[in-house]
Amino acid sequence: MRDRMIRQRGEGKVGCTISLLVLGILVAIAIKVVPVYYADNQIYDIVERKAEQASGRKSEDLEKEVRIEIRTLEVPEAMAPRAITFRKTMSGDAGTVTATIKYSHKVDLYGIAQWPFNVDKIVVHPVLEGIK
Repeated sequence: MRDRMIRQRGEGKVGCTISLLVLGILVAIAIKVVPVYYADNQIYDIVERKAEQASGRKSEDLEKEVRIEIRTLEVPEAMAPRAITFRKTMSGDAGTVTATIKYSHKVDLYGIAQWPFNVDKIVVHPVLEGIK
């Protein structure tokens, strides 16, 4: 029994190498993809905040303000006309503001592949106007 245990060395270089290779590939992809998700969430937060502040403001003004704020995020597709739109629907003093975020761009994965990233979100928020 002792002879058999001495001959077993427990080496597994191939499995370890493959595991490290897969881990390295996943980290490299995450380095490219995570900032895209982060920028998308920041854009969504900005649009949601502007929708909350929409009382007494025009839709065009809201769109301009959003474009000014997202300029620093370096997402040119979100800056395109009609990528982010606001629409107010009023019924008397109350209504809703609907913000639509719709754009698409490709994430370059080191020249090997491109990953399409599509954003299609809607924010609906109640609006009260003319109330004193």
